[in-house]
Amino acid sequence: MEKKRKHFGVVFLCWIACFCSHNAIGQEYDSKQIIEYINQYAQAAIEQMNMHKIPASITLAQGILESGAGTSALARQANNHFGIKCHNTWKGAAMYKNDDKANECFRKYSHPLESFDDHSRVLQAKRYSELFLLELTDYKGWARGLKKCGYATNPQYADKLISIIEKYELQAFDKVYSPLNPYQDLPLAENTTVQKSGLQATHTPSQSIDIENKHAKSVYPKPIADKPVFKPRPVAEDDPIVKETKPVYKGFHAIDYPYTDRPVYRNNDACFVVAQKGDTYYSIAVDVQLGINTLKSYNDLLDKKYEPMEGEPVYIEKKSKYAGQRVYVTRGGETLRDISQMYGCQLSTLLKLNDIPQTTSLPHDTKIIMRK
Repeated sequence: MEKKRKHFGVVFLCWIACFCSHNAIGQEYDSKQIIEYINQYAQAAIEQMNMHKIPASITLAQGILESGAGTSALARQANNHFGIKCHNTWKGAAMYKNDDKANECFRKYSHPLESFDDHSRVLQAKRYSELFLLELTDYKGWARGLKKCGYATNPQYADKLISIIEKYELQAFDKVYSPLNPYQDLPLAENTTVQKSGLQATHTPSQSIDIENKHAKSVYPKPIADKPVFKPRPVAEDDPIVKETKPVYKGFHAIDYPYTDRPVYRNNDACFVVAQKGDTYYSIAVDVQLGINTLKSYNDLLDKKYEPMEGEPVYIEKKSKYAGQRVYVTRGGETLRDISQMYGCQLSTLLKLNDIPQTTSLPHDTKIIMRK
């Protein structure tokens, strides 16, 4: 009898240890809550992938793991789904809670979608740069790379992400990458409801699925064989993220960006601001919390003394390698640098694709190759 009691005690202690380990990142949550979370935030993950080239499967798996499928106190009270701490650059609202240390500062957002956008920006830091050399479909490489780069201290972090992705088949989302239309509709599987920035789209089911069954197959997007039909992103009148009252610059609508009070726009995957009267690259760098040399490198400056003119776009992120269109026909007077700023693509790419000096003022009707 005594031996049985000792055996039971060992088993009980092991169970307690496993339970505590399971809850090291998030709260206890079940398969139903995970599926509801995926249905609600799948579109946001797809949009972030198309804009920032981060696998949607990774974004969703991290959100599930870090927020306990949206059940954690940080997710419910601060709309923070990725456990992002304040650090020195954060100027927004905050929530304090115990984590690795007592009373640590975590970022607080007005809407969960702001958390998804900030998560993408965090991963664009230099420490994660090697991840962007991986294919979008290499979710295992991304999961292991996040752990290697120090995103989380849990030694099982990568395995947990991979397990979530494979159990719920989240890798299917990574196959609908479309950088030219970040707001494309998802290819929905049957019995799927996906939350889209305040709007809800439901796909009519042809059969019932047991959502309570923890071993049931996932019920959201499957890989598609044909090219998806792209549609404009719908905007609700009460959409908390996209509002018609936001500033507009040459057809670009301002986006939510927590690091500056300036209106920020996005062109070809890269964020930019518009220079105001009296602006210098230094004043803009201070406002957007970037180093002056970094800001100048993003904008391919040829003259170190050059300062932006009023109304000129100034990129606050590295521009995409290629433009969205293949050929540009000049109107007369532009330089390759002007074109690279206009289309949000790197000047070095235009120089390689076109046998033209970078400072040449181009005549009317010159065809410029923009991408391979």
